Amino acid sequence: MQNNSILEQLKKIPYGTLVKILWLDAATVKSANMRRLPLRNDYVETRRSTVGTLVCLQQGQAQRAWHIVLEMDNTEDAGSTIRSIPVCLIYRAIAPILKAAESVEKEWKRGWKPKEKSRYWHAKRILHLKDGSVKFLD
Repeated sequence: MQNNSILEQLKKIPYGTLVKILWLDAATVKSANMRRLPLRNDYVETRRSTVGTLVCLQQGQAQRAWHIVLEMDNTEDAGSTIRSIPVCLIYRAIAPILKAAESVEKEWKRGWKPKEKSRYWHAKRILHLKDGSVKFLD
């Protein structure tokens, strides 16, 4: 039922608003350690975040699933780059993002320090996990 609450939340955001969408994506892991179940969570899901301008909410044809459509970039005469994310994969929406950025700026002024760097080495669309396995971001 969380999907319905996310959908209702997204419907309240005016089109043209800059938003940050936190969502889950599939995972592909090479050389995974399969000796213990349950598997490590980073084997199972990939957490992603996407920032863009809300274009619309639209249902797909195959399963009538709702998608959020975001404009990522717009270049004169070249058109727009968009991303469509199924609502069922979204676990949080931050909108408008400018207000969220203002609150982060206030935290910096209070002496907030960023968390330590990610323990994963990033190379294009490949993550090398601590246990030696490799995760491909599809």
